Amino acid sequence: MIITVHDNKLNQVTTLDNSKQGTLNFEADQWHRYLETGSSTYNVTVLKKRLATDKNGKYAFQHLKVGAFLSFKYKDKDYLFKIMHIKEDDDSLQIESEALNLELLNEYARAYTAEKALSLAEYLKELNIVNVNNNLQIGKNEVADKKLTLEWTAEESKLKRLISIAQNFDAEHEFEIELTANGKIKNFKVHFYKQNDGDKTQGVGKLREDVVLRDGDNIEFVRKTEDINELFNMTRPKGKKKITKTRVVKNAVTKSTTVAANQKYTGGAIRYANGSLSVAHIQEILTLCVKHSLLPSGVICQLYLESFWGNSAVGRADNNWSGMTGGAGVRPSGVRVSTGTSRPAAEGGTYMRYASVSDFLKDYTYLLAEQKAGNGAKFYGVKGKNNITDYTKGLFRIGGALYDYAAAGYNHYISLMVSIQRGVNQNNGDVLTKLDAQWKKPVTPVTTTTNGKGAPNAKRVLTQLGSLLNRTLGNGQCYAVAAWYAQQLGGPGLGAGINAISGLRGGGIAAAYIGTDYAWGNYKWSVEGQPITAAKVRAGGIANIRPNYGSPFWTGVYGHTVVIEKVSGNTITVLEQNYAGKQSVTRNSYNLQAYMGGILTVCYPPEIAAGGAIDAQASTQTTITNADGTTQIVEVVTPEEIEITEEIVDLFISNDTKKEYKNAAGQVEYKVENGFVFSPLSKDLYPAVFTGEEVNDNYIRRDFEYEIDTEERLISESIEKLKKYAFPRVEYEVEGYFEGSIGDTFLIESGNFYPKLALKARVSEQVISFADSRNNKTVFSNYKKLDLRTSNDLLSEMYRMVEDSKPYEITLFTNNGVVFKNNEGESVLTASVSKSGVEEEDTIFMFKDGDSLIGMGKQLTVKATDFDRILNVTIEAYLRNELIAGGQVSFSKTFDGEAQFTHIAYANKAEDGSIIDFSLTETTDREWLGTLTDNNREASEDPNLYTWIKVRGPKGALDEEQVAEMTDRIDSKADAQLTIQQLNALYEAQALARAEMEAKASIDTVDQWIAAYIDFVNANEADKAKAEQNLIAAGQRISMLETDVGDMATRWNFIDTYMSASEEGLIIGRNDSSATIKIAEDRISMFSAGSEVMYISQGVIHIENGIFSKTVQIGRFREEQYHLNPDMNVIRYVGGLV
Repeated sequence: MIITVHDNKLNQVTTLDNSKQGTLNFEADQWHRYLETGSSTYNVTVLKKRLATDKNGKYAFQHLKVGAFLSFKYKDKDYLFKIMHIKEDDDSLQIESEALNLELLNEYARAYTAEKALSLAEYLKELNIVNVNNNLQIGKNEVADKKLTLEWTAEESKLKRLISIAQNFDAEHEFEIELTANGKIKNFKVHFYKQNDGDKTQGVGKLREDVVLRDGDNIEFVRKTEDINELFNMTRPKGKKKITKTRVVKNAVTKSTTVAANQKYTGGAIRYANGSLSVAHIQEILTLCVKHSLLPSGVICQLYLESFWGNSAVGRADNNWSGMTGGAGVRPSGVRVSTGTSRPAAEGGTYMRYASVSDFLKDYTYLLAEQKAGNGAKFYGVKGKNNITDYTKGLFRIGGALYDYAAAGYNHYISLMVSIQRGVNQNNGDVLTKLDAQWKKPVTPVTTTTNGKGAPNAKRVLTQLGSLLNRTLGNGQCYAVAAWYAQQLGGPGLGAGINAISGLRGGGIAAAYIGTDYAWGNYKWSVEGQPITAAKVRAGGIANIRPNYGSPFWTGVYGHTVVIEKVSGNTITVLEQNYAGKQSVTRNSYNLQAYMGGILTVCYPPEIAAGGAIDAQASTQTTITNADGTTQIVEVVTPEEIEITEEIVDLFISNDTKKEYKNAAGQVEYKVENGFVFSPLSKDLYPAVFTGEEVNDNYIRRDFEYEIDTEERLISESIEKLKKYAFPRVEYEVEGYFEGSIGDTFLIESGNFYPKLALKARVSEQVISFADSRNNKTVFSNYKKLDLRTSNDLLSEMYRMVEDSKPYEITLFTNNGVVFKNNEGESVLTASVSKSGVEEEDTIFMFKDGDSLIGMGKQLTVKATDFDRILNVTIEAYLRNELIAGGQVSFSKTFDGEAQFTHIAYANKAEDGSIIDFSLTETTDREWLGTLTDNNREASEDPNLYTWIKVRGPKGALDEEQVAEMTDRIDSKADAQLTIQQLNALYEAQALARAEMEAKASIDTVDQWIAAYIDFVNANEADKAKAEQNLIAAGQRISMLETDVGDMATRWNFIDTYMSASEEGLIIGRNDSSATIKIAEDRISMFSAGSEVMYISQGVIHIENGIFSKTVQIGRFREEQYHLNPDMNVIRYVGGLV
């Protein structure tokens, strides 16, 4: 194992490698991996070794310091650790490192309460756990559709908060880091999987059905412990139930507000030179001028001077009639603005953008009349001025303003204002004079009284439903919320675990049809049907949502139902259940317009059906004109308020409740009676007093208190408790190490128990040592005892599952090739499907041209006259109405004098199926391969002309079915009329596919091969040393031979070479020992300069370094230099074609 050392900037600075003497060496290392945290630690001792490369008193081991990093690659994955602690002595550095960044480990997430249901990703972003600054991003997310309303009352580290979020979403997580070639971070992701349930959902890791762990074989032993120290078998559980009481309270409230009179403008639009002012805008300006005591003619003339009443570029683009500058935010007037267009380059900055002209007018008049500086002084002195001269002075210091409104000064500005006032009046019948007069006119007091019709009962029940957030109603389905609400207000019985069904006249199954499935009119309820308008959507109704509807509902075949809590502007707030996977009451808000499209019907209770409203209230309003021209509104409001009180009471199981729960043998294992939960079976096996025959009461009682508010949950929780404690507590321990991954689930067998013990267990921790594999250890958890029929039965089942998981292979061949010449001939395309080499006789094949069916059966006859230039035949194989395999064959035509060329392209596909990232040369990160056969030497760049198949999956590897499809397409083109260039191109495409197929081999098989190879290398290393010793011994013996012919060696000397025979073998070499071949009994070796560089032993050729100038072939694959580009190698498939 090579461990790379990085500095604190992730620059690679040195390595740790025990296989080399010229590097730093390490010992006593432990890589500790944890399922719970999804992370790992790496502790290692590095020897303080001086290296030949150390210079000027600087040593390689000095790079190992707190804050630096260690990294290595294991099973094709990168792992990066930050050094957190170092203990140094004379000889070594003891290092402790963590696999996560400091922000996750040391930074704290704040206390947080969600105001609405959020997704897991939304929580991580809201709490700043996932962000661009720490590089952490979300990868796989199997709980993306789930939303919850969560709360954390205290701070905790970001890692603990991430774990808490995952647990709340019933998810497991793992971290993944990917490094670039130079050691920098390429990707840092956290993946979330649905939580392991011990059955069908795996979570992190794999279900390892390919291997069985057995004691004495691939693990050391299995230990079982049984304990009854805490055993009990009877309990009277106590819960806590919250009782909510509501009542309607009416209290008169008097409000007095001083506002401007809303003077009514009765004239027409104003037009002058380059601008026009609509009646609506004139009315808004007049109303605001009355409110803020601003002279209407002054404001209108000023806005014309600034932008011709919005006819400037900024006015049109940003609704900004006066060139107000600044960025996004909330103005002192309360108006929210965004960033608008850029100001001229010489000035810099941006203009404010207003959502509407009304927002601008509101903000602008507030600025002129009310806005103050930090010292409390108003910006301008225009308020209350009643002529154009005084108004204009108020815009400048000369009239009391803090700042001059315009750099040109008062004298210049007043001349323009007077000119504009005169011109507007002349062209519009003295309109500005009339507006100023109307502005000065007092308002006549007006008194109005309204008596809104309320819905106090509906409001009370709606408020009570809102207090049940995060609690499960009835059966937990959406139907139960509607059933509960209807029951409280005298509606029909909708069932759903709430009550008995009544008033049913339809199916009563789908929530979408609640409005028509029940006789609501018999209960004095009303139903609003299609078309649904905003007026029909009111608080207090049951809204029933269409089935199979998209955003924002994403309903299934049964639709959905909610209770409308509030409608405010364009926002609707609802109370619902079984939304985003949460089977409890939640409150969610949506865009009203988007929501209305999905509503099929709305059901209203009697009070609302009779014209009442949830938010109705009686009020009396009197308008009084003050001496200063302002208006005072005195309003007396009598709202209907709902007073809610809550009381916590004890909850016990009713004495009338009786239930029994039997096991598979028909024995009563648990029962409920007289408010208690018992385990009779446990009592008989483990009586309270001696043998149980001494007394009548042999139950062992222990009571518990739960935060549970329903009897049903109280019973289920008590039974779960008894399952844990009414029988001996059994624990298992497995000792040993097996090379799996964190989270993997294994089948474990032990023949040392009777009957044979079979367990299913999961890897929860793992310790790996690269320095000494004897220290490797695997920790299992989540033990589950399996009910074994026999070991053979279990293994047979496992083998069957493995067999079932194998893919079907489709084989396609033609009897006359796929290329027709001069529009003549025909060819029969034959298809077959097999699994594990056995043909599936019952397969039905469909042959298609695009979406058109052109044949069925096992064969299709294709004639040259059936198509124009190219016919792409898609073959689909069905077994028992299920699509099991597919392929494609392309037929084409050629004519005398024409050449045909096959082109290959690479691309990806967007979600809508369109081709993207098209390239004729670039294969990196391309998942689809396209082929095109035509008469053009140059390849077309039109992706629509190519036939596409997927050659890479999410991880860049082919599955077997895709390889089979690719192979068959290539094989089907193996016609003698194809050119060598065409075949080479096809071979190359096939070779690429095959290579990726090999890359997808089981990682476990690879691991086993690696272990075997290490043993092989170790053995051959020993043989290598022995061979070198034998060579030296042979040489020594030859020296002796020259003086003592009686020794057991013979040598023949030539001019430059020699040959000798001895006990160690036959040796042929040069006299200067530069090159030697030695043939021993079980080994053929080649030496260069006295060192062994190649040998053949045990059927294997071993070469440490070599150069192949032309080709290398392994099996049916050959690697060679690409004939079109000498700087590129290709791997070709050279096996036979079908």
